[in-house]
Amino acid sequence: MKNRILGILLIGLLVLPLVGTWMYLSHQKALLKKDVKKMIISGMDDDELELLVFTPAQAEKLKWKHSKEFEYKGQMYDVVRKENRNGCIYYWCWPDHEETALNNKIERVLAKLFGNDTSEKEKSQNIHRFYQSLYFSIIAIVDFSGYNMWQSLIYKDAENIGLGLCPEPPSPPPRMYNNS
Repeated sequence: MKNRILGILLIGLLVLPLVGTWMYLSHQKALLKKDVKKMIISGMDDDELELLVFTPAQAEKLKWKHSKEFEYKGQMYDVVRKENRNGCIYYWCWPDHEETALNNKIERVLAKLFGNDTSEKEKSQNIHRFYQSLYFSIIAIVDFSGYNMWQSLIYKDAENIGLGLCPEPPSPPPRMYNNS
């Protein structure tokens, strides 16, 4: 029973930092939305807003969070006012840079929490490739039926991997004279 409780406690301690960070960022996002809503209600000058024009088909394809907020090209926008003219929809929007940054942070935390963090996977793959490059193995299949094949296999492989262990022996080999 104690081991089970200890195991649950250890898992909780491992997950707590990421879950805590996600909760904190979600709370910050809620506070930020309240501030933006207050700014919109109090009124904004048109020079502070961005005008975005879409056809109805394009407007439907936007990532709408709700009727007054959408995401376009990775940026969050809060709709201050909207007009339909000449078959197009004109949105005067507040570009919400702070919420966009918080959304990106939340996505990174969730990716780490669920193991989908591409940057971490890429770092891990790079480290793995580095350690693989430190070691090399030459698998040579030696056919002892012909000496020339064995000789050329060894020397060519040594040259291919850049070792150049020793030069190829002279061909034909030197003759030995017996002075007896």
